[in-house]
Amino acid sequence: LMSTSEWTGVPLATVLAESGVKPDASWVLAEGSDAAAMTRSLPLTEVLKDALLCYAQNGEALRPEQG
Repeated sequence: LMSTSEWTGVPLATVLAESGVKPDASWVLAEGSDAAAMTRSLPLTEVLKDALLCYAQNGEALRPEQG
């Protein structure tokens, strides 16, 4: 997936480290909160590389309908 947006956020690795992720954890379950009921399992090793927990796109705060 390609995007020309500028994303602002915090590395997910930082959030997980601060929250006390279990040392033996190997997967992250991402779950949507909208009516689509989407879930996705991701290997923790991949998430720690470059995932962002974003709060802004192109300098503007994300709206609830954007996730």
